[in-house]
Parts: sequence; C-alpha cells; structure tokens
Amino acid sequence: MDPKGGGVPERDEVELPLVRQLLALGWTEHLDGSNGAAIPVDPAYSGRNSFSDHFLRRRFRDAVQKVNRGPGGGEWLDDSRLDRIEAAFTRLLSGGVLELNQAVTEILLKGVPVEGLPEWDGGKVKNAKLVDWDDPKANDLLVVNQFRVRTATGSVVFDLVLFVNGIPLVVVETKRPGREGGIGEAIADLRAYTGERESGFDEGAPEFFRFVQLLIATDGDRARLGTISSEPEHYSAWRTVEPARVPQVRAELGVPDGHVLSEMEVLAAGVLRPEHLLDIVRNFIVVHQNDDRKIKLVARYQQFRAVHRIVDRLRNRRSRLQGAAQDERGGILWHTQGSGKSLTIVFLIRKMRTLESLSRFKIVIVSDRRDLQRQLEPVLALSDETPLMARRIETAKAYLGETVPGVVQLMIQQAQRDDSVGQQEEPERFADDPADTIIHFPRLNTSDQILLLIDEAHRNQAGRLHARLSHALPNAAKMGLTGTPIIRRNRQNSRRIFGQEIDVYTLSESEIDGATVPIRYEGRETFPEVVDRVLLDEGYEAAVPDADHRTRVQRAMERREILEREHVIAAKARDMLLHWVDRILPGGFKAQVVAISRLATVRYREAFLRARAELVSALEHFEATGLLPEDFAVPDDFDAGFAERAARFLPLIRIIDFVPVISAGPKNKDPNAWSAWTSETAQRRHIDEFKDRLPALETFGAPPAWMEITPTRSPLDDHEPWSSRGRAPAPDSVASVGSIHDPWYRARPDDGFKHASPSRPQLPPPGPGHPNSGGSPIAFVIVVGMLLTGFDAPIEQALYLDRPIREAELLQAIARTNRTARLKEYGLVVDYVALSENLDKALSDYRRQDVEGALESLLGHDLPELRDRRQRIRDFFTELGMGPMAGEVARRQLVVRLADPLLRVRFDNLARDFFAYLDRVLPRPEALEFEDDAQWLIRTQYLLRHTYRETRDGALDPYLYGAHVRRLLDRHIRAWAVLQRIPPVNIDDPGFLHRVDDLNDDRLSAMHMKHALERHIRERRASDPVQMQRLSERLDELIEELRGSWEQLSLELRSLVAATLETERVQAARARELGLDPGTELPIHSVLEDRLAELSSSGGTRVVGNLIEVSRALADIIRVEVRPRHFPDTPQLHVRLRRLIRKHLVEAGVAPRVAATPIAEDVAELALARRGYYLE
Repeated sequence: MDPKGGGVPERDEVELPLVRQLLALGWTEHLDGSNGAAIPVDPAYSGRNSFSDHFLRRRFRDAVQKVNRGPGGGEWLDDSRLDRIEAAFTRLLSGGVLELNQAVTEILLKGVPVEGLPEWDGGKVKNAKLVDWDDPKANDLLVVNQFRVRTATGSVVFDLVLFVNGIPLVVVETKRPGREGGIGEAIADLRAYTGERESGFDEGAPEFFRFVQLLIATDGDRARLGTISSEPEHYSAWRTVEPARVPQVRAELGVPDGHVLSEMEVLAAGVLRPEHLLDIVRNFIVVHQNDDRKIKLVARYQQFRAVHRIVDRLRNRRSRLQGAAQDERGGILWHTQGSGKSLTIVFLIRKMRTLESLSRFKIVIVSDRRDLQRQLEPVLALSDETPLMARRIETAKAYLGETVPGVVQLMIQQAQRDDSVGQQEEPERFADDPADTIIHFPRLNTSDQILLLIDEAHRNQAGRLHARLSHALPNAAKMGLTGTPIIRRNRQNSRRIFGQEIDVYTLSESEIDGATVPIRYEGRETFPEVVDRVLLDEGYEAAVPDADHRTRVQRAMERREILEREHVIAAKARDMLLHWVDRILPGGFKAQVVAISRLATVRYREAFLRARAELVSALEHFEATGLLPEDFAVPDDFDAGFAERAARFLPLIRIIDFVPVISAGPKNKDPNAWSAWTSETAQRRHIDEFKDRLPALETFGAPPAWMEITPTRSPLDDHEPWSSRGRAPAPDSVASVGSIHDPWYRARPDDGFKHASPSRPQLPPPGPGHPNSGGSPIAFVIVVGMLLTGFDAPIEQALYLDRPIREAELLQAIARTNRTARLKEYGLVVDYVALSENLDKALSDYRRQDVEGALESLLGHDLPELRDRRQRIRDFFTELGMGPMAGEVARRQLVVRLADPLLRVRFDNLARDFFAYLDRVLPRPEALEFEDDAQWLIRTQYLLRHTYRETRDGALDPYLYGAHVRRLLDRHIRAWAVLQRIPPVNIDDPGFLHRVDDLNDDRLSAMHMKHALERHIRERRASDPVQMQRLSERLDELIEELRGSWEQLSLELRSLVAATLETERVQAARARELGLDPGTELPIHSVLEDRLAELSSSGGTRVVGNLIEVSRALADIIRVEVRPRHFPDTPQLHVRLRRLIRKHLVEAGVAPRVAATPIAEDVAELALARRGYYLE
C-alpha cells in the first residue's frame, strides 16, 4: 500500500470492496489491522501479540483442534499434541524462500503425524490435518486488511492477507485506481516483499512467505495472479468464475444482471472463493525445475476450467457399463500449443486422486513420438505418481490388463525418418517392436474406470490405433488432446471417436492472455543470382511468359534437389545470419532453421560457419575504418545503421554456433561425422544448451549491448531515463552532486541475455567450435522434422523456414516461436519457400476462426497497426482539445491536462501500444516515418513520470519497452532532459527549486513539488516517523485549502520544500548542539520527545537533559542487540530488544511501565528501520 499519496482512495475503492466480495463468497470474518489509522500501530487489531508474528497462533490451534475429530466426533488433540503440530509446521529450516515454502506446503497438504489415543486403534499414529480440504466451510476463514509485519529494515504493510486456520495463504497488493503502472508496481512490491531486491525496496519479509501460496496484484479493476517465484511477465489474468456461474457472482456482488464483471471481481470469484482456493492450493500448484532454478507454478484459468469440465463429465455422464450406447464421458480438449497442455494432465491426475469416485481410475496417456514422451515424463512426475512406461507391446498389455489404479504411458509412433517427413506414412507400431503391418490387441480390460488421454489427437485418432485401443479397453473414457485445431474433414470423425469439445483455448485467446506471444510472418526474397543459376542449371529458357515464369521458378525452388544445393543454402544461410543479428539478437533470442533434408541441415551448418567468418571480418573492418568492406553486400531492406548495431555484438558473434538436430539414418549409411548430430546423447546436450540464454556482452568485458551510452561520466548522466527497478537509496541519504541512477549495471537487466555474476565467470576464449567446443553458445538449431512438435524453448523467437509444410505440421512448427519470455513481443516465421503465396492453401483445411491470427504478415499486419495506434493517439489529443504532437508547449499542456490519473492511464496505454508495434517494425526502414512521433511521446512520458512520480524514481520502466525501442529512445532523452531543465525527482537533489522555477508554469511547478514531497515522505516515513507525519499533514492542508489556486499553491509548496530542507538542516545542527549522533541517537531523542509530549506531564530542561542521556543509552543497547547477522529474521531477538528498551525507560524514570510499552515498540521499530546506522 502507498503510505502517502492515495492511501485513502486505495483503501476505500480497492481494499474494502474486495473485502465485501470476499465475505459474500464465504469468508467468515474480517479484521482491520489498522483500525482505520494510516498505519497499523497495535498488533492486537490483526489478532496477534506482535508485528513479528507471521501466523495467527491462537486461531491456528483452535482450528486444527476443530478440524481433527476423534472417535464419536469429539476433539482429541490436547495441548502437547498441538505443540508438536505447531512446532513441525512453523519451525525455521535452512534454505531460500522457495525451499522453505515447498517444505511448509508439503506439511500443509499432508498434515503432521502425532501419537493417537490409546483407546483409538490402539494408539496408532494419526495424521493431523491442518486444513479440512473436503469441507472448506469447516475451516476458520479470515480476511485481514493492513497486516503489518516486521522486516529486517523496519516493517511492511500487506494490503490484504487471507488466512485459513490462521495460516496466511494469499497476499493481495493493491494500488489506487487509475494509477499508471499500478499493476506493475504492485507486482514489483510483491516481489520485493518475498525477498527479490529488484523493485525499489531494500526490504522484504521472506520468512513470512514460507506460508503463502498465491500473490495477487490489483488496482480494483485489473488483477494479476502469481506465486512467490513468478517473474513479472508470469503474473496472469484469471478470466473464468467456473465452476461457479456469472449470475451467481452478480447476485453475490449485489449488482444488476447487465453488470460486466471486472478482472478483479472475476479473479476473486474464480480463485478466492474458499472452495476454489483450497482446490487450487491442493491440486493446481506445482514446483517445477526450469533451467537453472526452481519455480512455483499455479494453473492458468483455462487449465483449471478444463480439469473441472473433464471431472464433471467423468462423474456425471454414463459409460457403456451404465447403459450408454457409446461412452458419453469423453471429448476433445483443444488448448493451443504453448499454453500448458502437459501441466493440464498433471492437474487432472492430482484432482482425480482427491475425489473418491475417481481416485481408482487407471489413466493411460498415449503419445506417438519419443521426444514427446521424454518431454511428458518429467512433467508427469509433478502429479505425485510414477508413470509406468510401456515401451514394448507385451509390457503394454500387462500394464493395461491390471485392475489397479495408476498412470501408464504408451508410445505409438509413426515409424518414419526425417527424410520421409511429408511422404507416405509407414505403419504404426510400438516404440521398440518390429514394424509389423498389423498388431492385434486382445481385449485387455473391461473396466469403465479407465481414462484414455490421446495426446496430439489430430494425428492419433484414426485407423488401427483407435480400433486397437477400443477393442482392448472397450469401456474406457477417451479424451483427445490437441494443440492444433481439428482439420475440417476430420472434425466429424473426431467427434464420433471422442465426443464434443470439452474445452477450447484458441491461439488468439492465448495471445490476449499473454500465455503465448503473437506469431508474425516475414517473407524473404530469393536472390536473383541464385534463381538465375538454378534456372540455367535446369535448362529453363528465359523467354517465357512472366506468369508462367514465376510459377516455374517457384516450383523449381521448392524441389528437394534444388533446396539441397550448396550455393542455394549458402545464400540463404548468409541472409538468415544477417537478419538474426539485426532483428533477433538485440533481444537476446535464438532461432531454428527448418531444412528440406538431413543433408541440407549439415550443409546449412557449414554455410553458417562461413557466413559467420565473413561477417566477423567485415565488422572488424568496420571497427577499424568506420566502413564495411566494399565487397560486403547488405540486404536491400536493411538501413544504414546495420553495421553500427551489429558491431556492438561482435564479441558474441565470433563464437556462436549452429547445430543440426536430426534423426539417424539406416545403420552404417550416414557419414561418421554426422554422429555428432544424430546421437541421442549429443542431441539432448545440444537442446539443453540451445535453451540456455546467450552470454551478455559484459561477460566478455564489453559494455552491455542494450546500453546506448557508455558508463563514463557525461554532463547528461544526471538524467538517466530508465528506472533502476531495484535500488533504493540508503535511509535519509542525500544525493550528491553528479550522482546518477545506473540501472544497466546495478539492477537486473530486462533482456534475454545471461549476465555475468560472481558465480558465473567470464567465458574463456572461443575454441575451434566443431562440434560446439570451446564454450561456443548455440544460437541456431537446424532441423528437418525433429523439434517441430512439443519442443518448448522460450528463448527461440525466429523460425527460418526452408521446407514446404502445411496443415497441422505448419501450425506446430510456427508455435515453436510463441512461448513467452521477458521482452519477447512476438515470434517470427521467416519464409524462404514462398509460403505466403500458398498460405491460404496450407491452412485451407481448418475453419477460419480456428486459425485466426496464426500467421499475420509482420509488415502487412503490424505496419498498418502501428499507423492505427498513432492515429488513436492523435484522436485522443483532439478529444482533449489539443493540436498535433509537436513542440515543448504542447508537451507541457498535455502534462497539465493529464493531472487526472484516469486520463494518464489512457494516454500511457495508447503510447504503450504504439511502442509495442514500433518495436516489431524496427529496425526496418519502414519505421523511419514514426521516429519523430516516438521521440515526442517518450519525452512526454518521461516528463509525466518526473511530474507525477508514477514510478518510484520518476524514470521510465525498461520492462515496458522492447529492445529496439529502448535503443532508439535512449539517444533522444538524456540531452533533451538537460536542455529542458526538468527538475530532479528528490527535493534534496541540488538545484531542485531552481529547476522548478525554470518551468515558468505555476500548475506544473505545483505538481512537481507536490509529488516530490509525497515521495520524500514515503521514503523517510520509517526512519523519521514523527517529522514525516507532520509534513504529511501540512501538505494535505495546503492541497485542500488552495485547490485550484495554482499560483498561491506553487508559492506555498515552494516554501514548504524550503522549510522541510531547513528543518532537516536544523535537526542536523541540533544533533551537533546536543552532542547526539544524527544517525543513531537523534532519531531516538525525537521519538521520545514526541511520545512524552503526548503523554503530557514532564517538560523543561530537566527532561531534555534526561532524554539526551536516555537516547545515548538506548542507542548503545540497540548497537549491541542488532549486531547478530540473523537479527532481522529472528522474532525472538526483536522481542528481547523491545523488553530491554522498555526496562531502561522505566528504570530511567522516563515513563511508567504501561506507557513505556508503546514507546519501546516505536523505538524498536526505528532500530529495525535504521539498523545499518547502528552497525557502522
């Protein structure tokens, strides 16, 4: 929560409406942790004895006793057993936040074993549950707003915490409505609270988050859901209230039938309804190893919805044994590729095992390719069951014939090599069995408690496979899973086999949700000299009609023998490399090439290595002379800045590698050298290396690629345009002359590169690189058919297509680029086989609505969209009664007009859409017409941030801009900001008031000072609460009294800024006069004076003299007590400090025991906030 500048509207317009909805959903009690005050001052209001208490002990013990019933339904857990349960659940273990959270979650789900009663089953050990998962209403359900928790540096206040049986399961961070970037800041705050040091706080409460399962960021309208390990881009919207219904939710909210539910209302009804929340915590959260770190994943809404729909069919529809002519329980689940279909299976298994009627089902998962099987295997392990892998026909028969529940994986594959992709399919067979033309399945199991999940149903649904499984398992429920739409000609047959669609999650829906990124298409021209040589080789005559000539050229260039020719591959490989360096590499992303044959992949590798050597030589020449060699040709659609952009990446370009991943041919037929590309061991290693990020340039000792200006000092560096997103100044620090924010070096960079760290040494010099030796990072994988289905690599952004493909294979191939990653705005399919001219034909077998947006032309789609976004901004200006986007006068007029936060949100959303499309078009020459508009808009956004402090340091958030846009705009902000004399963010920055005066606009000046003062209060409230409270009250008075009188308000705020700075100067002087240390002793003295004045009686010189000595003595106590390294995270030490302070206050005669207790709380709070000073 914002302690200043919006706290009241935030509470009234976001927190309390959400509390009311939660109570309507079934939460039984609400506590206001602040009791209506600005900041919580008494832990009793939130049901605790201390702000150091992370869970509600009394409620926990009462609830656990209640939900565990003994013989006859009576309570049986006595105090000693409850003590053991509490100790097991709350003890601190070693490890990071996620490891602690994982350990606590396991106990939460499984319970705690305790000794039973002698008269009950002979005293056998019983598992005491902490939550009644089956009866949500039996639990203690509490909502607390303004829940304050002590931290290493002070305290944080969580806006809402949801407790189940005294255990904090959900934390909600709210921002006031209409605040630009509010959701982003709420997410940043949540990540800071969990211990991530990236969002502007130098504080966190990681120990508290060992209990927490879900995090929610909201501004009352928008809402995003995540977990303690979620990156900002992984927080997602929740768009369903199922299995509840919308009319039910409207009735709970008390709104009319036509009311459109907001994102927050939907998320609350869909996730925070008690029965939904407990279901999600129990069945829809997993901890998954992702690259080099573990992450905690919560299901997306379509996964939760799909599982509940499947479960509903299994429970409420009839099987053949129940009298149905054909099993009614099956259906088709189409969730677009990249949206988490494998995890949906995991969540389904976990959900079924918790339902008595479905817990004994045998679940059979059928896939048809080894790579899909390997990818499913580790994911299925998250279901808490060990899948049985049937690799041979006899094993499959045995597993399927068993009547016990379990998970069985079958693999029925198409026995074809990469060379036969697109040709006649060979007979189906089990993985390691002989390629018999017919394999007969006997009747193996007649139970109707079998669920068949047919993965990639668009391939596996028909023919012998369906006949075999139907005969072997005649009463099983069959569900088809597919990541692509069902082909139109197969739709009726699919429904006959499986049933109607259970759940559909389309490509366009996944893009809207951010589950996948849009896929764009770009066609590359085949070079004329290459075409001429091909035609000459083929004996074509030049004198043919143009139309016929074009057709013959296209057909020739699609032929396998042509696409395998070395000079054709060489030309395309060179173009691909240059395209990747200019368009893809700046974001840190990688690429995949789809070639016509295994031979072509090997030739592509050789061609790429030659093209790399040529490019490196050309860039070295450019660095030496400022020019590219005359004989180095640059593609026609590249602008003049290509060499400068590419040269910045030269250290990385020197060592990148290009690796084929292909299947083996017949025994002893492949050249020996090909084993590096066909060996399964080598392939797994290459795939893992491809999924890893490229090393950042500073790894080689070079400046970061995304930093346009070097870190050397410059007169322009006082105006760093990009937000640091991670560094907070030390308490009470004052910026020195020339101090700057340097986000690119101290904050976590917002790009796709792997940045150097103490634990990650610099790379050694590149080795020979064949195959992939000497630490060469793999930038390209080259394939024929492998890795085109089920391959999940978020680092891949570009797919270079040099093989004609269509239908399901086309949709699967292009989906390799649609996985989400930070700053990955889109996936790109780059076509070298004239796919665009046959695109309609390639997708003609699908319904148009099913493939909408599948392959939009990058320039054909995004360039018009970019023009449309610019026009929307112009229309917005017209609506405000303003002229064109040009000049400083218009900019300042707009800043004043955007005092209304809702208007600022509209403007920023419009600008963000514009920049998103601009980043897709850059650095192509077509973007040049938008450069002036981009400069004007970004400078305006920068001025808005400085005026309204919409981000913590008044700067731009680099997370909101793509790599191409950042480089373009960085060049145009720094010098402009100095020339315009924009005031610094902080009031104590040198020259702040002089810069305010230079604005020559009373309204703009008043806005700058108001928001700068609010920032000053926020930053110093914890370390100087007394003075900051007074300043806050005075600021509120002036704003209220002089509303609309801009000239007078500007004068008064100027005086207030000057008075605040003078007060702080006087405080420092007074510290010297009193002989008190300004960092440690004077703040204690100020707290004592203020609190004793409130108590009233003593005063005069005697008291002041006493307080000086008392302040020194308390500072000495604090210095000793806060010194242990584990002090910030040890509540027992906090309690000890408060007791020692209270004891000294009483013994020194400063206050009686009752009055000394709250004073000791305040001084101890101060000590936590300023611990760093006491350690010096």
